[in-house]
Amino acid sequence: MVYRVIPLPRSLLPLVWDFGELSSETEKWYILKIIHVHIRTDCYNVLSHCCDVIATVLSNVQNYMREMRDECSFVSLRDVERTVQVMLWFYKLIPKLHLD
Repeated sequence: MVYRVIPLPRSLLPLVWDFGELSSETEKWYILKIIHVHIRTDCYNVLSHCCDVIATVLSNVQNYMREMRDECSFVSLRDVERTVQVMLWFYKLIPKLHLD
């Protein structure tokens, strides 16, 4: 395990808030916004028509991982952010992989 978890002191418990979780529709909306920001920032016009498909796939992956009954059940939008970054990194490699 990478992190050591230390319980909160009892004096801090009144300050803890449970904000719940996002609905699937809201999470998919945020995923779509993350994708749009990265594609616009990196000028990937070719990928712009794929945004809805990518958002649907990542939303389904988030839902699937959330259903897992082990440590994999913890998902966040940071996972989506990292996935989009890796996807675009591979996309940038495509021109370098074309051999004439």
